[in-house]
Amino acid sequence: MRLHSFVALTVSCAPIIASLQAHAEDTAFASLIPQPRSCSAGEGFCGLPSPVPFNLPADGRLSEETIRLTVGHRLVLAAQPSEMPPAGGLRLLIGDPRAQGQSLEAYRLIAGQSGIEITGRTGEGVLNGLRTLAQLAIDGPIPCCEIVDWPDASLRGTHLCYHLVRETLAYNTPSFDALMELIDRMASVKINAVLLELEAMFPYRRHAKITCDIAFTREQIERLRRCCELHHIEIIPMVQCLGHAYSVLTREEYAEYRELPDHIQQYCPTNPKVADLYMEFVDEYLQAFPGLRQWHVGGDESRMLGRCPRCEEKVGRLGVARLYGDHVGEIARRVAAKGLKPLLWSDMLEAHPEAVDQLPKDVKIVYWNYHLATWPRPYAAATFMKKGFEVLCANAVRSLALGTELSVYYPLALEGIESLTRRALSDGCREIITTNWMKGSPHESTQYGLVYAAALDWNQSTSLTEFQDRYARLTFGLADPRICALYERLSLRLPYAEPVQNHMVNRLDRFNLSGLRFPEKWGRYTKPDAEPAARDQLSKGFRAASDVLAQLDQIQPSCIRGRREVEMLRLSAECIRAKARLGLALHEGRQIEAAGANEQILRWCAELPATVGQWRAAKERHHRVLLQTGFKPCIDFLNELMFEPAELEFLQQMGDRLAGKIAEGKGPAQVAVAFLDNPGPPYQRGFVHGRTFRSQIHEDVDFWCRQRINTAGERVLSAKRQMFSHVLEHYPCIIQELQGIADGAGKSLDEIFWLNIFNAVSRVQAGEACSAVIRRDAAGALHLGKTTDSDDEQRKVTLLRRVRDQGRDFYVLGWVGTVWVEVALTRSGLAIGANSAPAQPGQSASGIPQHFGAYPVLFEADNVDQAIAAFQKIRFAGKGLVFGLADAAGNAAVLEKTGTAQGVIRLHPDQPGVIGVNDYRSAAMQAHNAGVDEARRRNCQDRRDAFERWLSSTGGPDAIAQLLSEPPLCQAGQIGLHTVDAAILSPAAGEFRLTGLPPSAKQYATWRFADGD
Repeated sequence: MRLHSFVALTVSCAPIIASLQAHAEDTAFASLIPQPRSCSAGEGFCGLPSPVPFNLPADGRLSEETIRLTVGHRLVLAAQPSEMPPAGGLRLLIGDPRAQGQSLEAYRLIAGQSGIEITGRTGEGVLNGLRTLAQLAIDGPIPCCEIVDWPDASLRGTHLCYHLVRETLAYNTPSFDALMELIDRMASVKINAVLLELEAMFPYRRHAKITCDIAFTREQIERLRRCCELHHIEIIPMVQCLGHAYSVLTREEYAEYRELPDHIQQYCPTNPKVADLYMEFVDEYLQAFPGLRQWHVGGDESRMLGRCPRCEEKVGRLGVARLYGDHVGEIARRVAAKGLKPLLWSDMLEAHPEAVDQLPKDVKIVYWNYHLATWPRPYAAATFMKKGFEVLCANAVRSLALGTELSVYYPLALEGIESLTRRALSDGCREIITTNWMKGSPHESTQYGLVYAAALDWNQSTSLTEFQDRYARLTFGLADPRICALYERLSLRLPYAEPVQNHMVNRLDRFNLSGLRFPEKWGRYTKPDAEPAARDQLSKGFRAASDVLAQLDQIQPSCIRGRREVEMLRLSAECIRAKARLGLALHEGRQIEAAGANEQILRWCAELPATVGQWRAAKERHHRVLLQTGFKPCIDFLNELMFEPAELEFLQQMGDRLAGKIAEGKGPAQVAVAFLDNPGPPYQRGFVHGRTFRSQIHEDVDFWCRQRINTAGERVLSAKRQMFSHVLEHYPCIIQELQGIADGAGKSLDEIFWLNIFNAVSRVQAGEACSAVIRRDAAGALHLGKTTDSDDEQRKVTLLRRVRDQGRDFYVLGWVGTVWVEVALTRSGLAIGANSAPAQPGQSASGIPQHFGAYPVLFEADNVDQAIAAFQKIRFAGKGLVFGLADAAGNAAVLEKTGTAQGVIRLHPDQPGVIGVNDYRSAAMQAHNAGVDEARRRNCQDRRDAFERWLSSTGGPDAIAQLLSEPPLCQAGQIGLHTVDAAILSPAAGEFRLTGLPPSAKQYATWRFADGD
């Protein structure tokens, strides 16, 4: 039907006056991939009835099932198609789409207020219009518009690669369900062919020994065939006829076909049985995929030509080119006799040009070049075309042995896709396939490159910038394309996570992974000429991954779709960060072990638990996430190869040796307090905290809370409920952080809250003797010293974190799995040290548990006065606390707090120092000392007296270290609670000194705000 007869639609679209570029803000147009040739926007939106009536195109090439598959997830279609194009609804017409050229895939789409009309020269053209329609409808109403579009390339292919995939090798390829989803997605961006390379994943019947244990079933193969048929995607199988014949030759039953008895890479081209065997493979595929038009015989990288005695003799007489040409020529002729167009890789023809003369002219040469500017061989596609051969060009999204097995290396891939596509099209080659060779990197992350290739194949004028904007909108629902930059940010080289093929002992035997193990890698990267570059790459990888994670924290909440793609980006970043951190720890530890000071050792040991925790968390997540869309044996092996137990064991042994240099017989956890750099918003930093210390948190919950949870009486449970309600109402960010810890650790929020409050429902323990001392130095600057008394079990869970969020930056010492504040120092210059003290008699449980009562203050106060005011607004529940407070301006105080009661003892400018212990001294608080027994009173007074005597000495960190190292402030070695560590904070200098040894050792590591900036 001619357009003017569709009166209502024509009238409704008459106001079409603006181009797509003038309405770039309209998501419906700006998210179309591929980018249409011509797109004009009208006024308003298309008013389709529901359900939408539709018809089948007149040429009979487009089935109802295909139409429903293409747009049925966006539009509610009528139960049955109309016999004629409906007056309103979806009209599918065969006719002139008014497109340039003669492409059978061209279409014209007109969306008006009363319906939609799609016109194509053939059903394929109408189908492409339907694909565009589905994208227009992705975010709701379809805008009135007119689109006229056609492709540059006539064959636009994607490589479905299962080369070498089997249960005994470490490759990450789509499971069957994931493969179906990939085909659906690539069909939506108008690809029309797949290069299907199944190898051992094909369910052979006559040659069942070749089929691996995880192979697709016959039923799945039929579903694959039918899926492609419905999408009008041509299947082009590829089965290797010469080189890369591992899947067959690894089996001893096929040893007679090898070029050499002990090599599994290549068939012997002079063995007359090889061609017969090969054609049996072809016959099995033809049974599984009836109607095939083309067949790829492989033939690339046949690097063992002329090795066996027969082949050597032939090469001696006729040359390598003749040996190769005779073999692949014979295979090609046999394939053609089956009614199939034979395809052949180009590289061996480039290396041996004379072999071209041995080929039948009906061979289609597949010219592969993955980066035009740097490719080691001259561009040859035009040369083959001049010789009279059809040529198909192949670029790649995942090919070169660059980057890591944790992410896709995109810079060269995108350049290579763009350069070869445009060169091929300019030379008249209109068939292009993008290869996607199996790797360990997440296969979903290749879709970014595959979709870019599809966009260029259709419309070569598409710029990368324009594509990224469209990809962000279509895939994630984002108007901001920054997320696309993260793919390239993660494109890096990373020692200890390099591609599997990088260090193969024999690249012709890809089953031999002996060069990929940690001892071999460590030996390579610790050579004098290699170590500086390795450390530099590890540092860059750590920074890049950390930056990507920070950006994802900002971007992810705005994503309205693309959850799996975001998950893959986050997985890559977390794995790269964990591997880089472990690698850096190994090399730094090696350096410190050779000639390191005690402070360096302490810092290294302090960071070790977080390094190990992040590595373990990344290993667990890598396995769990990839397993969702991969094959379990392959993912198991890949996970073990990327996160090799030997590297972790080596690191822990290094830690034991380093710790032994300070305290003989003690490990890292006994000589240094664990440290975690913990930036980000509340939930995110909680999640990282929980994931990093997952195993420790499980132990802590079981040890400290399990009995209380199971046996708590109603009084305790009521108190717990009141505490939770109070914190949720007044400090929701704390609950968000605790939820993050719970999720990261795999525990419930209830269990994590118990871990954070169990101390609040306990009595002050006998022997607890924490002290907070504040002293001016000779220059008038203040320093705060703090001892911590606990038992040996509590000492194991002490954790120093650096928190950065919304402009706040502080170090805080507490427990693993908690937001407790034992000691803290803010970048703005506020120091806090907390000691346990008696509870307010009869206090309400509706308050913040005392051990994280100072946490909100760290986000609010920059100095002592602001801290006192902030504490005044806070209601404590549980025990009381005595805080030492000091700031960079020279102000200090002891603040005493329990329940709603608060007292302050300020340090006057003419006073050298002040001390806070475990009882109350201010007039406002002394009444709350009633519960302090005589032994505790005497102990507290002894510490105050010792402090007063010490004030006559010179102040400063070293003097404080000496004070904290001696009784009675240091009570190390007692049974039960005793002094296990100490901190010295210098707010003016921004320094946090911390020891995990008893203070008598006077071995402190120093943490500064400049560290890690």
